[in-house]
Amino acid sequence: MRTDATSGAAKRGKSFVHVAEASWGKGLSTLLRIVRMTLRHPWQVAITIVSTFIAATLQLFIPRLLGRAIDQAQGVLTAGAGPAAEHALWNTALTLLVVSILRGLFTMAQNYYGEAVGHRTGYELRLAFYEKIQRLSFSFHDRVHTGDLITLGLLDLDGVRMF
Repeated sequence: MRTDATSGAAKRGKSFVHVAEASWGKGLSTLLRIVRMTLRHPWQVAITIVSTFIAATLQLFIPRLLGRAIDQAQGVLTAGAGPAAEHALWNTALTLLVVSILRGLFTMAQNYYGEAVGHRTGYELRLAFYEKIQRLSFSFHDRVHTGDLITLGLLDLDGVRMF
């Protein structure tokens, strides 16, 4: 025997049936569609990818430079090698500073252009979503709570934008 609470939950559950039907087995094709939408901005995507690789490469140089600086500092302190070893230590320190600044700049470029592509793709998806909602029949809007649909859609769009 059903109570009013369980029948109310069953009615509310029916409004989310479209979510389960729309997402069943569509994972890879959805990701491919998102990638195609992102590639509408080829320069920004290229800058993002190149900046990511350069920042990662510069990040890999930092431990090597720190190791060299430690070795040179030990040589200066123990052997008293003189001004040449001290000069080499200063060169390593300046190189480390320059590499760190460049890594920061390329990371900033990667974040900026990645966010720009994400926002533009999200904007295009939001426009397509609203257009689709406006073209649905009145009977669809009678069956489904449009507010729930918009909330779910915007949450999905935000997740896609972050991808």
